Amino acid sequence: MKGSAAEYRERLGTSFSDGWTRFWFAPGSAWTLGVVRTTTAVAVALALAAYWPDVERWFAPQGMIPRDFIRDLYPSQWSPLDRLSPGAVRVVLVIAVAASALWALGLGGRGMAVATWIFAASFFHRTPLTNGPFEAVALPLLAYLCIGRAAEGWAPASRLFGGGGGGGGAPPLAASNTIAVRLIQIHVALIHAMMAVAQLSAEGNVWLSGEGMWLAASQAEIAWLDFSWLASRPRLAAAWSHAITLYLIALPLFAWRRLLAPVMVAAAAVAWLSIAAATGQGLFALATWGATWAFLGPAEQRVGAAAGGP
Repeated sequence: MKGSAAEYRERLGTSFSDGWTRFWFAPGSAWTLGVVRTTTAVAVALALAAYWPDVERWFAPQGMIPRDFIRDLYPSQWSPLDRLSPGAVRVVLVIAVAASALWALGLGGRGMAVATWIFAASFFHRTPLTNGPFEAVALPLLAYLCIGRAAEGWAPASRLFGGGGGGGGAPPLAASNTIAVRLIQIHVALIHAMMAVAQLSAEGNVWLSGEGMWLAASQAEIAWLDFSWLASRPRLAAAWSHAITLYLIALPLFAWRRLLAPVMVAAAAVAWLSIAAATGQGLFALATWGATWAFLGPAEQRVGAAAGGP
């Protein structure tokens, strides 16, 4: 009996160790990272470009968000832009948008990934009072993408110009790709789980009663479309709200299953498009939906990796 128990413990330990190693460190392709890179970098480039018309208003010493005011509210808050004039910030902004766009195309490798993260963090940290859910999601995604070789996945421009994943055949597998994919998967699952908990515990049970999406879409100043017609269709509005809540609950539970992952990514496209239309949070929706592509199977088993495309 003692021998059987010891053998069981040894097998259990070995199984756990092997599973842990496969989950985190099995060499994987960068295909899914390429998709996440593209959507995240495009969203970041658009977010940074939106600063252009009001650079002086946001970044001038006595502008709407003075540096000293930020320091009073957030003593530990710091940005490389703190000491720059609005004119210098405008030059840096052009470089930042260009770096994000180039990385979206797969150019520049890991160096461009790190540069994009630094630029994005610098601007987002300089104006924390204007940040929303997009900034909170984009910066961690950029950091995770720096770990893997994201420029080698789904990067036709990189192959065209002879960088990153160019050359002959598919890019080599790497454990860093799998680590990045797993971190993105866990982060995205937590985002969905926390949003689901927030909806289920919302004051007044507005999501459980089916009023959640109607209340969000009724704010005409931020919604993309006019949803006033839903006022006469309460059952449709309730179905919409319940579908969003069910999706937020389902993704953390089922996206890990290989056969269900494509279904969840397709559902994510519909859910996040509708959320963006109702709330105006287009960049947040784009970045979060793009990150769900990380669930399309372990990176090392993507069929698309061998073909070099989606």
